Amino acid sequence: MSTTVHVSPLLDEHRLHLTIPNTLDGIPAALSALIRFCGQLRMDQDETDAVTLALDEAVSNVIRHGDAPEGIDLEIAMIGNQLVLDLLDDGPAFDPTSLPAPDLVSPLEERKAGGLGIHFIRTLMDHTTYSRENDCNRLRMIKTLRDKPVPTPASTEERLAGTDIFSFLGRQVSTRILAKAQRRRLADGEILFRQGDPGDSAYVLVEGILDVIVDIGVGEACAASLGRDEVIGELAVISGLPRSATVIARGDATLLHLDGADLVALLDEDPQAARAIISELGRRLALVNEPLAFLSVAAQALRREHFDSEQMDAMAAKAATLGMFGSTLEGLLRQIRDNQVRRQEMAVAKNIQESVLPKSLPMGAALPVRLHAFMRPAREVGGDLYDYFLIDETHLAVVIADVSGKGVPASLFMMRCSTVLRSLATSGISVEDCVSRANVALGTDNDLCIFVTLFFAVLDLSSGRLTYCNAGHNPPYVLSADGTMRGLDLTGPATAIIDDAEYGTGEVTLEKGDMLFLYTDGITEAVSATGGLFTEERLEALLAEIHTRPPADVVAAVVAAVDSFAAGIDQYDDITCLALTR
Repeated sequence: MSTTVHVSPLLDEHRLHLTIPNTLDGIPAALSALIRFCGQLRMDQDETDAVTLALDEAVSNVIRHGDAPEGIDLEIAMIGNQLVLDLLDDGPAFDPTSLPAPDLVSPLEERKAGGLGIHFIRTLMDHTTYSRENDCNRLRMIKTLRDKPVPTPASTEERLAGTDIFSFLGRQVSTRILAKAQRRRLADGEILFRQGDPGDSAYVLVEGILDVIVDIGVGEACAASLGRDEVIGELAVISGLPRSATVIARGDATLLHLDGADLVALLDEDPQAARAIISELGRRLALVNEPLAFLSVAAQALRREHFDSEQMDAMAAKAATLGMFGSTLEGLLRQIRDNQVRRQEMAVAKNIQESVLPKSLPMGAALPVRLHAFMRPAREVGGDLYDYFLIDETHLAVVIADVSGKGVPASLFMMRCSTVLRSLATSGISVEDCVSRANVALGTDNDLCIFVTLFFAVLDLSSGRLTYCNAGHNPPYVLSADGTMRGLDLTGPATAIIDDAEYGTGEVTLEKGDMLFLYTDGITEAVSATGGLFTEERLEALLAEIHTRPPADVVAAVVAAVDSFAAGIDQYDDITCLALTR
């Protein structure tokens, strides 16, 4: 975890050092460590509350306003009957104690900002001072505790007697086991054992923190963080199985090493103790089963398009009871909800994009042409575009375009392209000027450097003359009634790249029964399961067979052929095509 509080070994039972990362997420762990420390000193609850609130306020202010890149060092010491908290950070020099007392009398809207935080700390603590030492800020907060003797630290055996497995063994067996233990120290980052190592020993963590890292084959995950008095590795000793995880010290750590053979021998002598350990291990396994079930349900919901929101709410309420698995479950639930919001947003974007596409020919069957178009984005929304609209009673504009990229950026640029082309085409300018001006308009404020290949044509409905500009797009096909096929080659580069690019035009006459077929490269570059491409040659052969069919049938046949060719492979690119017959 990136926001973990690092705890150094205690110099004695009454001194503690923490390193807090420069993020608000690290504060709860620091406060928890302070509360445990106060508990060891048997401080009264009101005293514990006061120092905890003061620390929360001080650390929050440093993180929000202090700019301490190396984090915050917290030194806590019990000196006589005074609890001393020293907060050190390497941010710019700032003395909070120099702030004037806040105005607590005037109306809120008239009060000056600042000073409330240090006032709050001074109210909670007995002494608060500031100094600048070695380019660091030091804020010292002191709480004088009520007169009482400082408790004598508990021995390791006494502490362990009430924790985990040792509580089941009883004082006599625990003492025998711990008497054979050897003390071992680990430096920060040092590995205690690796996943797969023989399980020939167990350990008790006396001071420090250990991270349990599991390698699942596709990466590593931190399964748990262990603290003081935790027992590590006993399952491998008893089962004879290899280590199921790698354990690494986070900061310096002190452990007791328990030889596996000694541990097993003691358990052989005392079957009741062995049964107690087996019972405890069974209890731990039972505690894991429920969290794993919750994680499994959440993982399944993450894969589905829909999920039961009430079920998710119930799982979220349960997360706090699942120990180390709780944060993982909460993360999965957040991702599920984020995915739902994203799907809803993408559904709206898809509806908007589809609304831009024309639904039918203007004036319906009264026009002397038949036309059908199809678009299927590779994602929820795409960057392909087709359009057709009347410029006047005798001229029909036809457009197909392919925006670079995929997803939302491409779809937004596609809608921009559609708006620009329609506006220019209906202004009465030539095909050449229309594309030239669209090129300039689309290149303006194009911070994402998106470009568009497009084919824009105007069909004279009375004569069949098609005037076109092919700006970097796949050459469309004109198929005559007798089967003759020709491609309409480039007349200029893709748009939105070069402001002063030059565009020319071409002309072709569509006779009665001729077909114009437009497409994007999602058709010809569709990939098969063996890695082959659909290709222009395969498309041309198919069109030669079906060009006499109605436009809707031609489009359906092409899409079906592409889908059959790419069966079993996720669609990589948007697929768009348009067929027009005269």
